[in-house]
Amino acid sequence: MRKRGKKSFLDKIVGWIFWVLCGIILFLIFLTLIQCSVKKPSAPSWNSRYNLPLLIKSYDLKTLIEKIDDPALVIDSLGNLGISIQEDIDTIWIRENLELSPLSETFKDTIGEIPFTTTDTQYSELLLSEIYPGGAGTIPPFSFRIELNFPELNDLQEINIKSGIARLKVENHLGLDLDSFSVEIVDSVSGTSLGTIVFESGIPQDSSVTEDFDLSEKSFSSRLSGNNKGHTPGGTILSLADKYLSYSLYFPDTVYVRSAVAKVPAIDLSKIQTVELPTQNTISSAHIKNGNLYLQIYNGTDLPVNLSILLPDLTSAGEPLTLSRYIGALNSTELTIPLDGYDFQPAGNNLRIEISGQTESSGENLISISSSDSIFFSAFSDTIFFSSLSGIIQPTTVQIEPMQLNLDLPQGLSSVSLTDARLNLKIKNGVGFPGYLDLNLNGEDGQYLFISGAIQPGTPENPVTTDLIENDLETFLNPIPEQISLTGQAICGDGISSGTVTENDFICGEFLLSSPFEFILDSTQIEIDPDSNSLDEDLRDGLNDKVNWAKIYLNLENHLSLGASVELFFSSNLENLYTSPELLIGPILIDPAETDSSGQVSNPVITENIIELNNQDLGVFQNSPFYSGGRITLRGTNGQKVKLLSTDYIQINSHLELEVKHGG
Repeated sequence: MRKRGKKSFLDKIVGWIFWVLCGIILFLIFLTLIQCSVKKPSAPSWNSRYNLPLLIKSYDLKTLIEKIDDPALVIDSLGNLGISIQEDIDTIWIRENLELSPLSETFKDTIGEIPFTTTDTQYSELLLSEIYPGGAGTIPPFSFRIELNFPELNDLQEINIKSGIARLKVENHLGLDLDSFSVEIVDSVSGTSLGTIVFESGIPQDSSVTEDFDLSEKSFSSRLSGNNKGHTPGGTILSLADKYLSYSLYFPDTVYVRSAVAKVPAIDLSKIQTVELPTQNTISSAHIKNGNLYLQIYNGTDLPVNLSILLPDLTSAGEPLTLSRYIGALNSTELTIPLDGYDFQPAGNNLRIEISGQTESSGENLISISSSDSIFFSAFSDTIFFSSLSGIIQPTTVQIEPMQLNLDLPQGLSSVSLTDARLNLKIKNGVGFPGYLDLNLNGEDGQYLFISGAIQPGTPENPVTTDLIENDLETFLNPIPEQISLTGQAICGDGISSGTVTENDFICGEFLLSSPFEFILDSTQIEIDPDSNSLDEDLRDGLNDKVNWAKIYLNLENHLSLGASVELFFSSNLENLYTSPELLIGPILIDPAETDSSGQVSNPVITENIIELNNQDLGVFQNSPFYSGGRITLRGTNGQKVKLLSTDYIQINSHLELEVKHGG
């Protein structure tokens, strides 16, 4: 009999692994056999609607006018559409009254009466022995006539006196009384008697008598003599020695001379000359911009002269214009006086020239001089320009240089019928004087209009505006001229009113034409303001696979009496949105709104539009952001006049609708 041995532990492990592998193989075989007959489980799926607002715009008439961007189209306070054309009138500079024509004046300062003073005394003696032929002792009464030569005058050679006196002093040292005595003064050269001095009471012995005699209108030389005539009652004289008459002839005071050859003292000079201004305006004050005054001076005397020339009407920093000049005898000088920057304040519309000075004395020299000797002046100027002037200005006409006004009609208006048109010339006067304006307006087709009126004074800093209004424009403005030629004249000053004119003074203005109107309109395009938007991020990825269909709903409401068309633009780039959009919708037409008998809108027209999109169209919406915009085209009126009010408008309402599938 055979005995079974025991299994080892290793044999047990191997057996266990064997049976596990067999089980796995059998399970896999089972699955293989049954897999074709079991269905997989599927996920649930559904569809949803997705709405995204696009362009939502409402444009009233005011906004549409702004978008047309023509400054000539306006809406008045009552909501009426009208035309307003504004053009500037060229500036007219008023500078005629700021010029002073050249002035010219010739005058002289004549010396006139020449003061003559001398201390030269002519002293002479007449001895008793020369008038009495007898000897000492008892002297009987006797009369005598005798000529006495005075010493020659050292201070003159000849002289013509206008006024003055000479004085003769006679002392009696004869030892005898003279009960009558006279002296005739004679010019020894010409023999002319200058006058007789009569000593009415005679001259007692050992006394003196002084008598003055008038030399006015007398001429004499330096050599004088005296014809003496006298009578003595006689007397007793022990000796004829030291018996004489003494004479002292002199000029006690200054005499005034018409002419002389003499030693001439310094002569004071003074002259005030007024130079009439060559203008009809009354100048109270002015500021000189530029100009020169010229003085030519000739010294027609034999004496050098020192002159001071004062022009008190011309000041700088409050100080008058002053000049000093030395001019030699019989010599001349020329002065150029720049007046730039000086203030001018004339008195009585004259320029004052004040001249003062003094000749030099002749010293010990005898010179020829006459009261008619003069210093000659010639004052003249070039044109003087003022930067400002105050006073009274005579009416001054300023011609207006021809200017062109271009009236740019609103784009798209082929013709315009104006009613109640109003032309306002807003004239700004920067001149300190009232004025008057005459204007001629000529259109290119022969239209003509004359406008005139007074304008009020102003200043360059604060010009005053005067409105010259013309309402009778039917002939001139139908049709409206595209170009107007403006000519005319401005008259400044009235010869009565005081004011100020400056180099900055001007007249300018504006041409303002306004009127409500009915119009005939050509086609006009208006851009729709752009917007930006984005789809949800989880929808943008694979958009074409997720969308069953896509549509754009466009609602248009037109409250204009004009037909229109609308286009929508979509682009991923704002810069090319209006030039090359990636998606273009339209144009979609909308009819004019319903109007009543007056041409005003009674009911708006509303259109609803649905635009289906394909997969290619959806491409632009995958961008974040994408941009939307568009264009409104106002259709022409086909030659019919229409009327628009501020209450008119056009509305755009659009959105994108998607059917999106989910799950599955």
